[in-house]
Amino acid sequence: MAEFKFPLQRILEMRREKVAEIERALEERFAALRQLREILMQQRDLYFSDRNELNECMLSSRFLRVPVLDNSLSLIKERMLEILERIKDIESDIDFLQTALVAAKRDFKVVEKLREKRHAEWHMGEEDRERKILDEMATIRHQRQEFAERRERIEENL
Repeated sequence: MAEFKFPLQRILEMRREKVAEIERALEERFAALRQLREILMQQRDLYFSDRNELNECMLSSRFLRVPVLDNSLSLIKERMLEILERIKDIESDIDFLQTALVAAKRDFKVVEKLREKRHAEWHMGEEDRERKILDEMATIRHQRQEFAERRERIEENL
């Protein structure tokens, strides 16, 4: 029995790799997003800590520390805004990649279904060829038996 060869196998593999590539990119973006969210929470905690300290300084009349804390709060706010902007960009990338993943999976499935269909057609063709060969062998065997029986009758009649 011959082996099935799908003429578009290379395209199928390329589409499978495209799906895997997009999935890896999504995993990376999600990891980066988790990391940025953790950093944002740390910055938020630091901001609240400095703000509480600033409030305590104001209440206890320790005004020398106020400009330092005020500057620190401004820097933390800037960092938080930068992180939020990066989070927004990554979320946009994730949306784009998820759309691309759906399309890539759809394209892969189309070629995969075609492969399955062609394999089924090939398999049925192979079964037909085997059936024809077996029928021919049975026909030849039957003809040989008939020939042998005729020969025996002829030899008996002689």
